Amino acid sequence: MITFISAAIVLSILILVHEFGHFIVAKKSGVRVEKFSLGFGKEIFGWTKGETRYSFSLLPFGGYIKMAGENPQESKNQPDEFLSQPIRKRFWIISAGAVFNYLFGFLLLFFIFMLGSPQLTSQVGEIKAGFPAENILQKGDRIISINTKKLSSWEEMAKIIHQSKGQLEMIVQREGEQFKTVIFPKIEETKNIFGQTKKINLIGILPSGETTRVSYNPFVSFYLAGRKTIELTMLTYAGLWKMFSRQVSWRALTGPVGVVYLTGKMAKMGIIHLLQFMAILTISLGLFNLLPMPVLDGGHLIFLGLEKIRKKPISEKTQGIIQNIGVAFLIILFIAILCSDFNKIALWKVMP
Repeated sequence: MITFISAAIVLSILILVHEFGHFIVAKKSGVRVEKFSLGFGKEIFGWTKGETRYSFSLLPFGGYIKMAGENPQESKNQPDEFLSQPIRKRFWIISAGAVFNYLFGFLLLFFIFMLGSPQLTSQVGEIKAGFPAENILQKGDRIISINTKKLSSWEEMAKIIHQSKGQLEMIVQREGEQFKTVIFPKIEETKNIFGQTKKINLIGILPSGETTRVSYNPFVSFYLAGRKTIELTMLTYAGLWKMFSRQVSWRALTGPVGVVYLTGKMAKMGIIHLLQFMAILTISLGLFNLLPMPVLDGGHLIFLGLEKIRKKPISEKTQGIIQNIGVAFLIILFIAILCSDFNKIALWKVMP
């Protein structure tokens, strides 16, 4: 039950942020918003304030805003209608949802770094046989520094080891005492998150699973949140490019079933883990929505760009055909990813 409740809350928040982005920019641009709905279908309850009806509808995991005159058939050429606005204003209204999701992710990361981000410590949990650390390190050892660089997390230590170009001078704590040692890493082939093979330096150690919460002041948190947001952006678009260029399989994508399952898993691990997952999810949602595909916000922006170049909008018939093709493609992709998600659940269940 906690899985579905946490997933409903997380996805509702992300949808609310997205639609609020469209809503507030539309209002600021002078566009009349007739309805703001969280969910689809029949209204469960709602209220009217000013010119807008605010609704909670029957079918969750979705939402929308209804702007006056956003469909050509309904347009009466009034100044407060969407299609009556210049291209510049329509551009910002359309892109606002994705931008708000993206900024929301940054803000979540900022507060996580301030409150204390859970990180694996540099305590050794296992030594792999045949690797350089064998007979030098032991289970329970804590690596204090590498090449005079004091360590704050396992992630930081792993990055230093992977990118090293020579020997590693370590200060290790064992049973309350510290000693110095030198390890020469070896180059091994491994797979990255996209399933591609690459060569990195390894010494053959695994984390113990011990975690600590590391918090930072607002200025450092702002910098770290910005850096993490940029890293996630590059990772997301790199993954999408590799998928479209057929370097990796589309099965690497996670769909709604996977999102619900993983949300529940993060919720059981604690609020900080759930917020971290939400940050990744909302940033990915914002970036995905800006892809130049019909139905998505990015597809609508392409139509605006063509309208700017042609000095007139694309015909309704042409837009309809392109949109229908886009809907068909997304439905097929949705079903394929749905099936892939069910196959992945067995793997996710054994994840630590």
